[in-house]
Amino acid sequence: MPELPEVETVKNSLLAQVAGVKIEKVTVNHEGVLKNASAADFISYLQGETIDNLERRGKYIIFRLSRGKAMIMHLRMTGQCVYFPDTCPEVNHCHVVLHFTQGGIYYRDVRRFGGFWIGDDIYSLGSGLENLGPEPLSDDFSSAYLWNLLKDKKSPVKSILLDQSTVAGIGNIYADEITFAAGINPLRPGVDLTEAEAGKLVKATKEILSLSIEKRGTTFSDYRDGYGSKGGFQEYLKVFQRGGEACFNCGSIIQKTKCGGRGTSFCPHCQPYANRRLVVGLTGGIACGKTMVSEFLHSLGAEIIDADIIAREIVEPGSKVLTKIGESLGNEFIAADGSLNRKLLRDYVFQSPERVKKLNSLTHPAIRRRIGLLLRKSESRIIFIVAPLLLEAKYDNMCDEIWLIKAGEDQQLARLMNRDGINEDNARSIIDSQWSYAKKEKYADFIIDNSGSFTDTEKQVEEEYQKRKNYLYE
Repeated sequence: MPELPEVETVKNSLLAQVAGVKIEKVTVNHEGVLKNASAADFISYLQGETIDNLERRGKYIIFRLSRGKAMIMHLRMTGQCVYFPDTCPEVNHCHVVLHFTQGGIYYRDVRRFGGFWIGDDIYSLGSGLENLGPEPLSDDFSSAYLWNLLKDKKSPVKSILLDQSTVAGIGNIYADEITFAAGINPLRPGVDLTEAEAGKLVKATKEILSLSIEKRGTTFSDYRDGYGSKGGFQEYLKVFQRGGEACFNCGSIIQKTKCGGRGTSFCPHCQPYANRRLVVGLTGGIACGKTMVSEFLHSLGAEIIDADIIAREIVEPGSKVLTKIGESLGNEFIAADGSLNRKLLRDYVFQSPERVKKLNSLTHPAIRRRIGLLLRKSESRIIFIVAPLLLEAKYDNMCDEIWLIKAGEDQQLARLMNRDGINEDNARSIIDSQWSYAKKEKYADFIIDNSGSFTDTEKQVEEEYQKRKNYLYE
């Protein structure tokens, strides 16, 4: 937020006030919002210039100035650009002010994620403007264009719509609303869609964005137009932030999940998975309870692809990976019978992050290839890829969702020491070699709390599993 309709509304509301006016003075209160210039250079570049026109590209506003100059502005999450007719009002978090002969505009940004770029060539400033895909309301964003792109995309439809190099200006709000209007589940891979469904997405995109522009955008908290007024499209939202409420179309309960780390809402009846499978990545810290959870999921009918089992298979005597380990790390880790001396290798590797990284570079590609082969052969509707290093090894891009099992560090230490017969220092070094839970949580669509009883864990897992099963078979 703001997304294309909000930025278009800001541009339109400012244009009537700023077109043809001269910038008499520039005030910079916080230099951090200037992306490619110092405050002195920013002021020098703009002061005395006339604003010829305003353009929008994606979520950017481009100020076309006299003598071929330009200024780019991006509002990001909390940015506001507001016109004032007389004296600039006193507002908190006001970082930049452009003063005209009479009145001016101020830029306010609570979180300071947005900001400005200046330069004559707008596509060479590193703003991201140069990487944008077609405008969704233009003829370039057509059914043929989207269908041709979707055919090779395994990522979810919502992620594809959010990719600014695919189509410019769509964010979280409108991706949810567009997929709902098209009757397409946001989690379905692009490659699964038909040509007709690609056409529905394009049609819904143009209709939803056009209606939101007509209603002056969506305001939940920070967004304001160029006059400081709120938008009105929030009154027309069908699914966004309506998780747990009844669908306006069919009465089913709107489901809330995550897609690529973004909160995602959809109707399981109006937007079914449509006879496709669901691949879930199951991960967590070492000794957090993955085996217990995966065995329970298997008992519920899910297919399990276990990366730990694959890791043992790829280092069987005579394997290519085992040979590479001997060549790269030393043949002392290969026993007389040709098998891998796991304990010796573990004690050696976990003495330094560099050694861990080296071993992973030898094993992760082979594990990924084996997982991919098993996925291609599988005919199951729900598959779980169980891997302690799912995120670190980037196996997550093979998954539709990520489930994270979370346990306390004391529990992990105790389980690891008891399971592997190692002391606390060795156990801690193994735990520390993996990503922290705080980092993993950013990628998780669902977190399983495994710090309590097994019964409590089973209840969480079964409830979420049944939701997914209902989506698939409904």
